[in-house]
Amino acid sequence: MSGQARFCKRECEADILQLREIWKLCFTDDIEYLNLYFHNYYFPERTMVWEEENIIKAMLTIIPCEYVLFNKRYKSFYIFAVATHPKYQGNGICKKLMQECKKWCIKNGGELMLLMPAEKSLYNFYSNIGYREWFCSYSDVCNKMLQIKPPQFKIENLSVSEYFQLRNYLLKDDYIKWQYDHLNFALKESQLYNGGFFKLEDNSKCACIFTVHRFNDKTILKEVLISQDYNMEDILQSILNILNLDTIYFSTPVKEAKQSICCGMVQWLIKDIPQISHKTWLSHVLD
Repeated sequence: MSGQARFCKRECEADILQLREIWKLCFTDDIEYLNLYFHNYYFPERTMVWEEENIIKAMLTIIPCEYVLFNKRYKSFYIFAVATHPKYQGNGICKKLMQECKKWCIKNGGELMLLMPAEKSLYNFYSNIGYREWFCSYSDVCNKMLQIKPPQFKIENLSVSEYFQLRNYLLKDDYIKWQYDHLNFALKESQLYNGGFFKLEDNSKCACIFTVHRFNDKTILKEVLISQDYNMEDILQSILNILNLDTIYFSTPVKEAKQSICCGMVQWLIKDIPQISHKTWLSHVLD
């Protein structure tokens, strides 16, 4: 029997149970994250599924955002948590669901669809359905250097609204601007993993903002945004000192194209496509 794409139903426990099952089978997130997501950031009207005979076989979530570039704002949709139940993989179901998602995005005025493939192997799949590499990051490991005495900064916790404002101020251009509710969930996710939103301050001036996730074996700075007046090495060494760590893993916007590592893809839905910079910043995705 042929299936159909539909959005999830409000207050439908059967939908949620099937979505959670697919999520557990396809992704590596722990149960605490799964509970946080479905209690705080699950919107049935954003969750599109492929259903056959009352069985949800594939799913995705459509998250509204904006691409800010050259003083223009492109209406965008981030496609998140794309997955097919393992029993039904290899039958083209995900491709059909993505086609229906694209139709919906066009109908609702979308100019751009974007996503972050969960695995490198998926880049070919998305390339074959119209996506191209676009977003980049500079990710690395920083170790404490005892011979270096970094500047003394003051650290402060940031609220969602404070982070929202500072993030847009520091990035300014060529980045994805997330809505408030997205950053609100990103903060809850960080707090789940013993972190949060933080600012380094230098005489009342914002030197840097960053997001921390602390795990047993490592600490990750998912997004480090540094004011142009400050040096990245000084900032990272200061964070290591303040957090009393020997090593941190971090991601930050690319300053030079040669540093860039692809971390996301786009499918433009308009004819006049801007030139790629190899520096476009995506982070604060729900990866």
